[in-house]
Amino acid sequence: MRTKHPLCQDIARIAGSFLLLLSAVATVSGQGTIHVTFDNPPPRPPGTAAGFIYYSESGVGISPGEGGFTRRWSGDPLFPDNGTAYLQRRSGSSEVLSFDRNGRIFAAVSVDLALYSASSLEPVTVQFAAFGYSGPPLATTDFTITGAVDSQGRPAFQTFYFPSQFRDMYYLRLTPATPLWSLDNLVIYVPEPSALALLVVGSGLLWAARRRCIHTGLEPHEKHDTIH
Repeated sequence: MRTKHPLCQDIARIAGSFLLLLSAVATVSGQGTIHVTFDNPPPRPPGTAAGFIYYSESGVGISPGEGGFTRRWSGDPLFPDNGTAYLQRRSGSSEVLSFDRNGRIFAAVSVDLALYSASSLEPVTVQFAAFGYSGPPLATTDFTITGAVDSQGRPAFQTFYFPSQFRDMYYLRLTPATPLWSLDNLVIYVPEPSALALLVVGSGLLWAARRRCIHTGLEPHEKHDTIH
């Protein structure tokens, strides 16, 4: 009769459990959504602002160019106030604001925009561009910020959604021609590791372990009774 070494029996049981687990993961696996709120430390007093050279949050790197952008904390009666920190373009700056995922592709979902301050409530159009690793833009879109205000007369944030073409990109940029604005709550998503790839790799490892059992003699081949 054919017999199995206990170690090989354990491998078979592990293989079955592993495949069931990865099948479940494959069913629920989706995209990883990231919210960039610009609220990272260090905290500052309400109503203050500070320029920044580089900002990173939740794996998203933000490069403002040469001294062209400000991180502002809510609390000034002239500027937008959503209770948190947000970004603003400095007056006179013509630099590109660039968002990236350190070499990983992503898609842009939405962003909150408001006018720069209550001193001017004329509508403003902001242009975003999606870029691949190199070359011209993959897509561009314009968002027009209206003169909406809150109960105190300060510019109110409005949510805008990126078109479907803003995917499979390495960089999201605001173009140099963009006028003054306030920006908060950038939402992107990043593809998670494929459950199918994990399934293939795991199955391969278990198959290799099974073959090792056979070829090292842990699982003998069938033996036949001999008639004397």
